[in-house]
Amino acid sequence: MQLMRNLDFNPNKHYLLATCGDDERSRFWDIRNSEQSLISLNDHSYWVQAICYNQYHNNCDCQQ
Repeated sequence: MQLMRNLDFNPNKHYLLATCGDDERSRFWDIRNSEQSLISLNDHSYWVQAICYNQYHNNCDCQQ
């Protein structure tokens, strides 16, 4: 069973959501269209426990 371990909303763009979990991925979503994640990062070799947006540096260009 794959679990989502954590999520966080972007404090500057409230429609952007970040999730992470047992699938070793960090995903970024636009909740206005949540059929598919905007970005899926597979940079870990084990499950990801926490994810958090930086409220001062909004450098994630999720519109790629």
